[in-house]
Amino acid sequence: MLQTRDGVLSLLKLFGLFSFLLLFSIESYAAAFAKFETAPIAISSNLHNDNDRLFLKALNGKWNNYAAAGRYKLIFNVKIGKTRYSTISSLGPRILLPVNPLHVRRTLKSNNEYLGNVTVKFFGSTIAFNIPSKLQNSSLHVGNKKDIIKFFDLVASSKYKKIITRIVMLRRQMKLNDWGTFLLIHKLANKLFLTNAANVFTCFILNKLDFNVKVALVEGKVALLIYSNNKLYNRAFYDIKHKRYYLFLQQPKKDAKLLTYAFDYPHANHPFNFMLKRLPVLPFKAVKQETVFNYEGKKYNFLFTYNKNILDFLNTYPQVGLSVYLHAPISKALYRQISTQLAQYIDGKSASHAMNFVLLFMQHSLTLHKKSVDASKFMFSEQTLYYGSLNSFNRSILYANVMHKLFDIAVRIAIYKHYAAVALDIPMKGYGFFIHGIHFVIADPSFVNGNLGQCRPLYQDVAPVKFIY
Repeated sequence: MLQTRDGVLSLLKLFGLFSFLLLFSIESYAAAFAKFETAPIAISSNLHNDNDRLFLKALNGKWNNYAAAGRYKLIFNVKIGKTRYSTISSLGPRILLPVNPLHVRRTLKSNNEYLGNVTVKFFGSTIAFNIPSKLQNSSLHVGNKKDIIKFFDLVASSKYKKIITRIVMLRRQMKLNDWGTFLLIHKLANKLFLTNAANVFTCFILNKLDFNVKVALVEGKVALLIYSNNKLYNRAFYDIKHKRYYLFLQQPKKDAKLLTYAFDYPHANHPFNFMLKRLPVLPFKAVKQETVFNYEGKKYNFLFTYNKNILDFLNTYPQVGLSVYLHAPISKALYRQISTQLAQYIDGKSASHAMNFVLLFMQHSLTLHKKSVDASKFMFSEQTLYYGSLNSFNRSILYANVMHKLFDIAVRIAIYKHYAAVALDIPMKGYGFFIHGIHFVIADPSFVNGNLGQCRPLYQDVAPVKFIY
């Protein structure tokens, strides 16, 4: 019994010694791990660019936690108003719409124009790239800050310049804006790497093109932060050195913090510009749609043919400010279809009847289709005509663009709270507003059967918040 007791005591002593050694080893490992986390990563000696050396050295430094500064929300009144049809006075000269000859834009040749070892599908085009074997064979996992630095180092020490040259050429050839350029780079990145590494690669290439973009760690994933002066909706943004960076490719949970760096890649100070001044040059993939509506007891038929590749490109767009959509063009081929088909119904009519017919066409033709996208989104004119929309902002943008091009008149978008209509510079009596001393008549494509100069009763005594043009 005594021996057993002494044995237990000895065992307890040994266990205590073992616990101490185990605890010591754990603490030592933790200290070593902490030191490893803060220790700088060795950078390759074969980097080709001084900017890469400076940037990787800075990446080795301290990163900071940032909380989301907020997000801009879109709120719409999507209810369509309706009134009884009434006739309007015949005013103005007889209309004869000019139909300009259509100049077909060339499209990018697909496979044989450029030979490469990696191909990417891009809205109907098959685009080839020459990718260095060092990047093709990379299987580096990217999951934390150290991995990001190693991956930046890997790309920076590769023969990446051919990729940059190819993207610059494609940007010019395909008439890509900043968003189109981003999509092309990111499609290539996703072809080469898994999501986290693809985001780092995208950031690297965009930095080389002088765009102010950063990578960040958030909720265990690598995300992209894009600096832009445009207001983007429904997307978290972060204030870093008094610049607004939007989080792309993933949305964190509410109040999620991210880890990133405040410094910029050398000379990468250009903000993203989301304006779409011209549509990209993409192969034509025809999709047809017929629209029918009744007016004064007569049926009117319209058949439009769209480029599905253009629609798919527009559907990728983030929600940006209204002016971007207002100033974006309608494709020449589609506008020619609109003008020629409207001409057969309004040529020879007075200006007031012709303009009113276009308004009624918009009111009756833009109902939601089965293939519709989210009705609460801002859309480009081409999307609104194809998908239909209950959104007064989308209807107003399309109507304003068509009226300006058809009749060469000044137009304004009247912005109310959660609602929009169009103001036209035409010599007609009716509800409207004086803008810089000129009387603009209201036209509401969301007020079904409402004529020029008629406003929805709900907004009759409400002044617009602002006018945009």
